[in-house]
Amino acid sequence: MEYGLLYGFDWVVWLTVLWYCIGGLSVAVCIKYADNIAKNFATSVAIILATVGSVIIFNFEPSPLFTLGAALVIFSIFMYSSSQSMVSLFRRMVKTECFV
Repeated sequence: MEYGLLYGFDWVVWLTVLWYCIGGLSVAVCIKYADNIAKNFATSVAIILATVGSVIIFNFEPSPLFTLGAALVIFSIFMYSSSQSMVSLFRRMVKTECFV
């Protein structure tokens, strides 16, 4: 501890710290205004988009297992979003008493 606790921190380190702070706050906002499932879906989509970017920029070749996992994530997002619309449609039908 001769030079102090933050010795050697350059702008890259501070940018990384700032980036993680923004990420943590955005997760908190997402959980507050959405739910935990939406946060998990957003994280999964971010991983898939980062992979697509890596394929384009760095010529990365994902494994077949990763491709299967990405397809399942996309399918689950589709199913989750369509199930929410079905629930809201059902609630509207119940409120207007269409079942009578």
